[in-house]
Amino acid sequence: MAAPAPLRGSELIDCAKANAGLGMAVACTRSGYGRDEALFLSELRKACGAIGIDLTSFDQLASDSGANPAIEGAVVAPESQDEL
Repeated sequence: MAAPAPLRGSELIDCAKANAGLGMAVACTRSGYGRDEALFLSELRKACGAIGIDLTSFDQLASDSGANPAIEGAVVAPESQDEL
């Protein structure tokens, strides 16, 4: 669903990141910028810059959007069904 008005700031970053896997055209439209990808990318770079992130290309969002398999966590589970 497209935003009724162009998103800005953290809302723009969140929307762009959530839709990054679908491509820039989809993220642009859903962020409320229609087909104006140049303005979308410009505003996205400004929003990222405001929080200290240097966004060089939209593809950077798509590559960062997946989970990092190198990060491991602890498994919290019972040893057996009897310990449930």
